[in-house]
Amino acid sequence: MARSNKGNTSAYKREIEQLQQMLRDEVKRNDVYDFVYVPNKGLHVLKNGKSQGVIPGLEFKQAFYGIWLSDTPVDKDLRQAMLSGKSGSY
Repeated sequence: MARSNKGNTSAYKREIEQLQQMLRDEVKRNDVYDFVYVPNKGLHVLKNGKSQGVIPGLEFKQAFYGIWLSDTPVDKDLRQAMLSGKSGSY
């Protein structure tokens, strides 16, 4: 989050804490997480199809998705693959 938001995560402190709580369970092989934004509702966090909660706010969704889709993503190759629709070894 810091990298995709130019080091500024203070505006999202509460939302980041909510997300951390939703992701606190042990991650096992083959677990699948989905992060789905629903307009006027928020970012739905699902683990293996089961809701972990919702974080309201379009701004947080944009900041969160920026991890992969901003101008400074965590992985530029993954960003390109996501935007081009090509599947790779991800």
